[in-house]
Amino acid sequence: LQTKPDLNSELEVLSTDQAPESKKTFEAGEKVILKDILASALISSDNTAALMLERASGLSPDDFVKKMNQQARDLGLTKTSFNDPTGLLADNQSTALEVVTLAQAAFSQPEIRSLAGLSSYDFTSQTGQQHHLRSTNKITKGFLQVTAAKTGYIEKAGHCLVAEVQQDGHRIITVSLGSATENDRFQ
Repeated sequence: LQTKPDLNSELEVLSTDQAPESKKTFEAGEKVILKDILASALISSDNTAALMLERASGLSPDDFVKKMNQQARDLGLTKTSFNDPTGLLADNQSTALEVVTLAQAAFSQPEIRSLAGLSSYDFTSQTGQQHHLRSTNKITKGFLQVTAAKTGYIEKAGHCLVAEVQQDGHRIITVSLGSATENDRFQ
């Protein structure tokens, strides 16, 4: 978002966009609005969408990761480092406390907040393919008023969750890292 993209612009899916170990939401050649790509990354944890967002920034992959790390430093995060835009590499590191700070910054962005609390999202690409995204976050439909959340998983980090909930006019951010199972992170 710091590169000020036009979220209504169109991006063509390239075969090189396919992230390893990623769901296949988009087909090569499909044309998708950038806001829908952002929704796919945030709501359904689509790593291919994350790579497409990196490409849409106009930065090289290395420069994009450098910007991510610079943003972490600007936020005062000393134990957070990024090595790729998807979070799939075990070299990406952070702590629960620093994830809270990162979440506060991310969730303060209206473009992220409006999508990160949704349990589902439907759209049709510019080339006519219909998509139904479902959140990987099981607490969006629970008793809590979730205003924004993001899940993550890789083997080394376990099942992770950062969630902002609203209770009695207060916003509370919780972080769960290293849970053994998907259900454990929501407990």
